Amino acid sequence: MMERKEVFSTHEFDVGCSKSTHHTIRVTEDKPFRERSRRLAPADVEDVRKHLNNLKSSGIISESRSPYASPIVVVRKKNGTIRMCVDYRTLNKRTVPDHYTVPRVEDALTCLSGSKWFSVLDLRSGYYQIPMGDTDKEKTAFICPAGFYQFERMPQGVSGAPATFQRVMEKTVGDMNLLEVLVYLDDLIVFGRTLEEHEQRLLKVLDRLKSEGLKLSLDKCQFCRTSVNYVGHVISQNGVATDPSKIEAVTTWPRPETVTALRSFLGFCGYYRRFVKDYSKVSYPLNQLLCGYLPSAKKGRKSKEEEKAYLNPSKPFGSRWDEKCESAFETLKESLTKAPVLAFADPQLPYVLHVDA
Repeated sequence: MMERKEVFSTHEFDVGCSKSTHHTIRVTEDKPFRERSRRLAPADVEDVRKHLNNLKSSGIISESRSPYASPIVVVRKKNGTIRMCVDYRTLNKRTVPDHYTVPRVEDALTCLSGSKWFSVLDLRSGYYQIPMGDTDKEKTAFICPAGFYQFERMPQGVSGAPATFQRVMEKTVGDMNLLEVLVYLDDLIVFGRTLEEHEQRLLKVLDRLKSEGLKLSLDKCQFCRTSVNYVGHVISQNGVATDPSKIEAVTTWPRPETVTALRSFLGFCGYYRRFVKDYSKVSYPLNQLLCGYLPSAKKGRKSKEEEKAYLNPSKPFGSRWDEKCESAFETLKESLTKAPVLAFADPQLPYVLHVDA
């Protein structure tokens, strides 16, 4: 591992740079747009300025004179540091989508059947390791009270970023993908039946990451273990289980009062739906509560007739939340907190197929 120390990042802003790929932004119209800077809380100004200076000194952003300008949003993490996000909604509406797909987690995990040793690798600020195309840097420009900048590396929040990242990661591991390593955006899991086989595969993956110029976050990696946490799951030779640290939030989840809160709950449960028997039947009463609201594709200016035809998403469910909904809500919570370990399918054993008439 010491012979490959260059592949490990030494600090938060020590990011690699892909040698084979750059991110491009194809737009449906070339007319620039410029949005107003949003106010920052006085307590955030100094922290934002320091964060911008770190990004600039690391070559992730540079000062801009772009005709484009998107605003930023600042939130505080649990540890008190800031997370700066750029609101690229206007840019994304004009962006031609990249349909390169990110694999479904449940489908990819089936490749781990028979494996007993695992290592999880996490890239340091993965998106920042992809350079922007020279002609598209100005489109990423953002404005705030602390200055006007644009990205030299691929920012989070732009349409097509996940597709670009998944593409470069699959290209980097090449013929190892799905056979010796799984790639899900910036999370990789290397697997093997024996420790010797696993170590050989791990070193091969590290060499390929180094050749591409990518760097890992050492504090988030897990090496040569019989059980690892990977994309919200616990992986072992016994199969796939839910991650207790993620499921813990379900135990104290308050009853959803509005459609927004319900969608958040169902979105979380849906990620782990394979662990709940008859999930679609159990969640049916809750899914019915989502009916009657204005479809997202029609959001914008609405006529008075349209406003009357749809339910108000900000109003509580009230009497619409009945006993069936309450039962479904509690059943989902209980099912997730007591979820089973799902064994990997063994292709050497016979299969029985059950279908509806």
